[in-house]
Amino acid sequence: MYREDGRQGFGWDSQAGLSDELEEYTLAAIADCYDRLPVHADRIFLCGVGEGAAQAYRLAFSFPNKFAGVIALNGKLPKNGPLWRLSQTRKIPVFMGHGEENQQISHAQAKQDHKLLYTAGMDVNFNSYQTTEKLQPAMFRDMDRWIMKIITNDGC
Repeated sequence: MYREDGRQGFGWDSQAGLSDELEEYTLAAIADCYDRLPVHADRIFLCGVGEGAAQAYRLAFSFPNKFAGVIALNGKLPKNGPLWRLSQTRKIPVFMGHGEENQQISHAQAKQDHKLLYTAGMDVNFNSYQTTEKLQPAMFRDMDRWIMKIITNDGC
């Protein structure tokens, strides 16, 4: 895959399903962390940025008991919605952070995704930022606060 400027890049087809390679790699990386670090199984959060957000949603919603939450920054839900296990996926909190001037995925699209998750009964936190598709310190600050609330069971 090549970027608009001709440099080589990479990406995921946001319309395709969860790839076996991504699933295996991510779950193996988590298992490796368990082996090498004192990681609590109930404190694993998936985060995807841009196209990676769709994959984070797919993986978290495919294995709802393995993750404490999913974070989507400047991304969108996959078209072939991952809400097939709704009773289980409702337990996964979602943090959405999106730039109001995002040219790749519109703010309106992100708000529509938020509405879909909220209507499905999910615990979803939507935050808008005055930026494009670039990540901003405020996104990380808000994401950190959200994670800490979940970990400490303080209001989530």
